[in-house]
Formats: sequence, structure tokens, C-alpha cells
Amino acid sequence: MATHTTTDEILTDDERSDTKEAFDLFDTSRRGSIDMHAFDVALKAMGFELTSEEAETYVVNVTEANLTSFDGRVTFPTFLEIIKQLTAKRDPVQHLLKAFNLFDSDGTGKISTRNIASVAKKLGETLSQSEIEAMVNEFDRDQDGYIDRKEFLYIMQQLH
Repeated sequence: MATHTTTDEILTDDERSDTKEAFDLFDTSRRGSIDMHAFDVALKAMGFELTSEEAETYVVNVTEANLTSFDGRVTFPTFLEIIKQLTAKRDPVQHLLKAFNLFDSDGTGKISTRNIASVAKKLGETLSQSEIEAMVNEFDRDQDGYIDRKEFLYIMQQLH
């Protein structure tokens, strides 16, 4: 897991890289900027649910703060600054619970070895049953054979 390089930075190196990849995906003309529609879609793809009006307010505020005027297009530095601001406002517990729900695909409130195997397969990872069981056993604090929300939050908060 990447770490922050300075205390001033909001995004990890991985998050910064993901932000650049998302921007480049929507900058199809390679102009170094994207239009507002692409910006809205890029934000949603990165997990930020803003109305078009809220998104435009962010863009206008960031461009004005940089003493430039908004011309209807979003540059990467503006995009990156907005992602930093949105990330700083994100509720970390809610963000982690969304991740939990991706694993808990059957909605039981617990992550089973079957859930982990399914996610690993979707990601193209090959994990043996014994490796998956070892993962669950390592983090299963109440030893019920599953990772519940509380255990998942504990694990993830220890990683930061």
C-alpha cells in the first residue's frame, strides 16, 4: 500500500496514478483537458456522486483560485485539485463500507471464503482455498469463520 509522501498531500501515489488514468481515459482527443460532460462521468467513475451544478462549482472555484478563468474545459491540474478536495471530504468509514459491500456480494453482512474467492476471480487473481482460508483466519477476530463489518473496518483502519 502506498503511503503519503508528505503530510500535506491528500492522495497516495496510487490514488494520484488512478486519478491520472481516469483523466486520460476521458481526454480522448489528448488536448490536456476534458469537457464538463466527461468531467461529470469521470467523477462518477471515481466514486464521487455530484450533480452537474456541484461539479461546475468546484471547477469554477479551483480555476478562480488559480487566477485563471473557466473556459468550459477541465485541465488535469484542476481535476487533480478537485479530486484532492473531494477525497478530503470523504467519510472514510462510509468509503470502507462500500468496499466491504463489494466483497459481501450476497448481502449477508459477512465476508466468507466464497466471497473472497469470487472477488479474486473477478480480479484475475488465483488464490488457493488454503490461502483464502488463511486470510479469513488471520482477520476473523471472533473466530466465527467470517469477516464481519466491524472486523473489516478494524483491518482496513490498521492499514492506514
